[in-house]
Amino acid sequence: MFLCFLLPFALGLYLPFELSAAIVIGGIIRWFVEQRYKKDEKLYKEKTEKGILIVSGLVAGDALIGLVIATFAGLKISIDFASNLATNTAWFAPWLSLAMFLLVGLFLYTYTCKEDKGQG
Repeated sequence: MFLCFLLPFALGLYLPFELSAAIVIGGIIRWFVEQRYKKDEKLYKEKTEKGILIVSGLVAGDALIGLVIATFAGLKISIDFASNLATNTAWFAPWLSLAMFLLVGLFLYTYTCKEDKGQG
């Protein structure tokens, strides 16, 4: 259990907080899943593997989007379609980001804990 918190601490030593906060939140979500299924080893393993699969897909998707954005930047193609909206509502951006971050976390927890159809 202690090792789950060692990696975020080690990453926090050299990464800025903005980049390592998601790892900490992921660890907290994993802890909630562990607490919910700690009495049933089979369900615990199934749910944690399902969560790892979902998060791996999100990390891969993030990497692919990063490549797409880098390609646009390298080709000097502007993709700032909402720059006026972002400048006019700059006070709202952090709150919107926080809300989306919390919604993704809630989605990860509920989807991981959701009962799959076709199982006994």
